[in-house]
Amino acid sequence: MRKNLATLLRRLSRGDQEPETAGMYVVLTLVLHLSQLVNPPWPMFQPLAGWWFPVLLLGVAAMFTRRKAPTLSALWMTAFALLLLGQGSIGGYFLLFEAVFTIYLLAAEPVRRWTLIILCLLTLLAAGYVWSRTGSSSEAVLVVFVAGFILFTPMLWAQNVRTAKELASSESARATAVSAAAANREELLVAEHRAQSIEERTALAREMHDVLSARLSSIALLSGALLEREPVIAQGSLRAPLESIRSESVAGLEEMTAMVRMLHAGQSSMLRADLSGLPELVQSFQAAGQHINFTITPGFGLSQVPEQTQTAIYRTVRELLVNHAKHAPGTPLTLELFRQAEVLVVRAHNPLPTRPQHTTSVTGAGSGLKNIRARAEMLDGHFDCDGDTDFWVRCEFPLTATTAPTTAILQEDDGQP
Repeated sequence: MRKNLATLLRRLSRGDQEPETAGMYVVLTLVLHLSQLVNPPWPMFQPLAGWWFPVLLLGVAAMFTRRKAPTLSALWMTAFALLLLGQGSIGGYFLLFEAVFTIYLLAAEPVRRWTLIILCLLTLLAAGYVWSRTGSSSEAVLVVFVAGFILFTPMLWAQNVRTAKELASSESARATAVSAAAANREELLVAEHRAQSIEERTALAREMHDVLSARLSSIALLSGALLEREPVIAQGSLRAPLESIRSESVAGLEEMTAMVRMLHAGQSSMLRADLSGLPELVQSFQAAGQHINFTITPGFGLSQVPEQTQTAIYRTVRELLVNHAKHAPGTPLTLELFRQAEVLVVRAHNPLPTRPQHTTSVTGAGSGLKNIRARAEMLDGHFDCDGDTDFWVRCEFPLTATTAPTTAILQEDDGQP
C-alpha cells in the first residue's frame, strides 16, 4: 500500500501522466464546488451554470490525446477552460494551467515560441484593461502576478520536465554509444588475437617443416637407395619393410606440406580424411610385417557419414595401428568397423605380448589413446579400453554427431596404452 501511494505521488509530481493528472483535476474541482468556492457566472453563460461537471469531463478528456496532437489538445482544453470560467467554475484555471503545460512539454519549438509571445501579450492586455477600468496600478500589477502564476508557472514546470527527459535520453544514448564502442574494441582485440595466433601457428609450422622435412627426406632417400641394393632385391622379407618405411616417410612429408598450406589458407578441411582410404592404410602396415585382420561390415554409405566423423575414424584406426606396431608387433590384431544402430563402432583386439619387445618397440609420448578418447568425445561419442589379459579398444561415433566443446589437445605421436 505504501509503495503504491509513493508511486502515485511520484507520477503526480511529474505532471506528465494523464490518468493521475486528469483524476486530480476532477477531484479538486469537485472539492471546490462542494466548498462553495465558485465565481459568479458570466451573464451569457448563466443558463449553463449547472452543466459545469460534463464540461469539466470533456475538457480533461483532451489530455489523453495530447501526445499525438499536443497543439489541438491544448486548444481544446483552452476552449473548455474559458467555458468553465464563464459558468463560474474555478476548475477552468486547472485546464488553462494544463493547456500551457501541454504546449511546453510536447509541442514543437515554433509552437512554444508563438505561445510565449501570445501569453505575454495577453498578460499585458489584461493588466492594461484593469488599469484603464480602475485606474489602480496595484490591481494591474496583481493581474500580472495572477497571470504569471496561471500561465507562466506551467511553462517553467513543463520546461524542467522536458529538460530532464532530454538529459535522460542523452545519457541513455551516451551509455549505448559507450557500450557499442566497448563491443567494437572487444571485437578488434579478438580479431588481433586471432591474427596473432594464426601468425604464430604459421611460423611454428614453417619451423617444424624446416626441421623435420630434412630428416624425413633422408629416411626416404636412404630407404630408396637400400631398395636398389642386390641383397634387398633378392630377399622379399627385407624389401617389404623398406618399402613401407619409404612410403611412410614420403606420406609424412606430403602431410607436413599440406599442414603448412592449410595454415596459410586458414582451411582445416585440407587435412580431412575419408573412410575409403582405410584399406590402403591397413595394407601399408600389413606390408611392414604386422599381422592384421581388418573387416568392414556393410550397413552404411560414405554419404551418410559426416566429414568430421570420417576424419576422426580414419585417425583413430591409424592411432590403433601405430599403437599395435609399437607395443605388440608380434601379436595378431583384429580390427573391425561396423554400424550398430545410429553409431559407427571401431573395435580393436590383440593379445598382450608375453615378453618385452626390445627390438621393435618404440617409446612414444603416451598420447595415442588420449587422442582417440578426445576425438570420440569431440563428436559426442564414447571410448572404452582395457588391458588386463588381452588389450582391446572400443570407440563409438554417432552418425549424426555434432562437434562438442573439449579441452583435449590432440598430439600426433602415439604412446603406451
